[in-house]
Amino acid sequence: MCSSDLDNVILGGDTIGKFQNFATMNVFSGGSLSLTGSSTLSIEDSSLNTSGDISVGSTLDVLRGAVVINADYLSSTTGQGTFTDSTFTVNSGAVSVTQSSKALFESNTVATLNSGTDLTISGSASAEISDSSMVIQGAVAMNSSASLLVTNSGSLNVAGSQRSEERRVGKECRSRW
Repeated sequence: MCSSDLDNVILGGDTIGKFQNFATMNVFSGGSLSLTGSSTLSIEDSSLNTSGDISVGSTLDVLRGAVVINADYLSSTTGQGTFTDSTFTVNSGAVSVTQSSKALFESNTVATLNSGTDLTISGSASAEISDSSMVIQGAVAMNSSASLLVTNSGSLNVAGSQRSEERRVGKECRSRW
């Protein structure tokens, strides 16, 4: 078992990073994990614990792993986060899937966005829950081009509030009349 305690992790270009066989990566408060270019971070049978932000502009693959975030998770540009047979927990901060990025939770993954953690899907981004479950205790906001798909016996439980961007803007306009 290997453990790495880090302040800032940046993978750019076509870099490939792997954590496997019960390794643990800890990113400290004030630090960050940033994936850019065509880089890939693969976490297999291992865990990622972060008190710093995670920014996925390329590829994050988690297989039978655990990701615990105590800050913000942002997937942007064409970034893709794939969580397979894993756990994804966000205790504070926000989860944002923007532009044309994608978040995929599949094959018995349990995703939990705890109290105060909001999910925002914007641009032409998508989040898919396939044969997995997601519990959101914060708010969910989406625009008309974004998608949140629940497929193949997946489940979504939203304890917070849900509203589309169009509905919010419409209510603001009506209140001015």
